Amino acid sequence: MAIFMDLKGTSQNILQLGKYGPKVKNVSGAFQLRDSGDLNFADLTAAVLKAASDTIELNSDAASSGADWVMTLARPASGMTAAVTYTLPATPTNGYVLQTDGSGNLSWVSPSTPAASNVVLTDSTTIGFGASSPVSLFTLPANAVVHKVQVIVDTAFDDVGATLDIGISGTVDKYMTYAQNDLAGTPKDVYESVPGEQPVGSTEALIGTLSAGSSTVGSVRVIVHYSNPA
Repeated sequence: MAIFMDLKGTSQNILQLGKYGPKVKNVSGAFQLRDSGDLNFADLTAAVLKAASDTIELNSDAASSGADWVMTLARPASGMTAAVTYTLPATPTNGYVLQTDGSGNLSWVSPSTPAASNVVLTDSTTIGFGASSPVSLFTLPANAVVHKVQVIVDTAFDDVGATLDIGISGTVDKYMTYAQNDLAGTPKDVYESVPGEQPVGSTEALIGTLSAGSSTVGSVRVIVHYSNPA
């Protein structure tokens, strides 16, 4: 009678499969597969493992302290319109990220470089009183957007009215006009221009057109802040 009842259902919380086999255990209504000594969890092997709920928990018996926590894999609560199978790549690649082909096949790819438009770059050139005008500064890349131009007086020019245009050949004051700076000012004076120009499709070779008069001393720095959204 006892054998028949065990086949039908047992009132015990453990059912052992074979004399030395694993044990099926009920813990507060949760199904567990334990080793023959009920000391550790036993491996479960099946052709296909299916979860009826929306989540799968890793390390479900975690202490939830220190480095011991549960990790849960979950499907989205809404938005799915068809079943999806994700196929992982065969081997990992250090530093790469997963990319899908739109059909669930995943592969490792090198992470893309952030767009240059998120980074503001600067270039700087020092111009002294003896420089031949116009002075070649630096070349902006195609589609660059100039956000700000600064002229910083390191050593004041000793001829009143010394000034500087900053622009390109044909438009020498495109980014700063001479009326916006005074090179005979006090050392550490900073003159700024916010041009508001639209990007152009080609590179631009910047020049500084210096009007220094009869100055015998003087030195300024030209700093251009720009980004390249191309």
